[in-house]
Amino acid sequence: MKRNPNKYGSVKKLSGRRVRPFGAYKPALRNTEKGCYCQEPIGYYETREEAMQALNDWNKTRGTKTNYTLKELYEEWSKKAYKKISKSTADCYRSAWNYLAPIHSMKVREIRTGHFQDIIDGTEKSWSTLHNIKVLCGLLESYAMQYDVIEKNYAEFIELPPKQQAEKECFSEEQVRIIEQAARENILWSRVIMILICTGWRISELLELKCEDYNLTDLTLIGGKKTENGKNRTVPVELGIKPYLDEQAAHHGPRLICKPGKDGWEPITSDYFRKFCFKQTLDALGIHRSDGSDFTPHATRHTFASIAHRAGMDPLVLKKIIGHSPKADVTEKVYIHIDDEQLREGMDLLGKIS
Repeated sequence: MKRNPNKYGSVKKLSGRRVRPFGAYKPALRNTEKGCYCQEPIGYYETREEAMQALNDWNKTRGTKTNYTLKELYEEWSKKAYKKISKSTADCYRSAWNYLAPIHSMKVREIRTGHFQDIIDGTEKSWSTLHNIKVLCGLLESYAMQYDVIEKNYAEFIELPPKQQAEKECFSEEQVRIIEQAARENILWSRVIMILICTGWRISELLELKCEDYNLTDLTLIGGKKTENGKNRTVPVELGIKPYLDEQAAHHGPRLICKPGKDGWEPITSDYFRKFCFKQTLDALGIHRSDGSDFTPHATRHTFASIAHRAGMDPLVLKKIIGHSPKADVTEKVYIHIDDEQLREGMDLLGKIS
């Protein structure tokens, strides 16, 4: 009997009395979990000839990709993959693909971890860009494995540089004074920015508050999301921003913070606020980070926490107001309770900023 070529697969006659005793099997691949080589069956057939034909057909399909270049593989993969993912994710992969240009023309079966690693090591871009490159390499290698072009995913062994934690930056005291003065003069969205600075809300949380979440009697805002500790929390209103909140509530819009629209007051999305409210206001006031880049709305939250710390606010009160976990400390989490009066006393310490 003629021997099959290496890595072609095989046909075996199974023991026992079977209707289809001949099995067609793919080439053996190492199973890392079991620590041995295993063969995946293609199917079972009545005669050896039928099984051999099935094996031949499988190899014809498999062979169409054996000599694929990385570019050919990417083009075939992307036609299928990009239909199933968001445009923003697809754009990230398209950008990552450009960095793989040095190996576009290489045969996929010849590419090893070192080829990917050289590109990573030679690309002076952000960690997120390098991560996107690694993810794309992994997806392409996985696709090639489905067609037995390669036996393992070499992208799994790519090493990324340590991720640098970006330093958070808050507004300086001078910048807070500038925003405060702008709020008095009602310049652009400075009043809403002051609300953020004086409450510590995340921008998405503030924009989801409804008018009924603003309690005029107790002078509190109730809302929040994202974490268990952040949901439905009470944030006392510092007196300096009360007129700004009253102004917003008087619109009686679908949300506490709204913008004028064609048919009345409309809710604001976080993206809209970042681009057309927050950035435009800070640009008009000449406020930027120390390196000249733009602040994000989250800087208001860091500013609130920094001012509260400098004012001497109790750390537990601060955590309660901004919706942070007490980090599973049993004493803080179970035995110490923060009531509304303590929250109010903590917030009163911030009167100097507005």
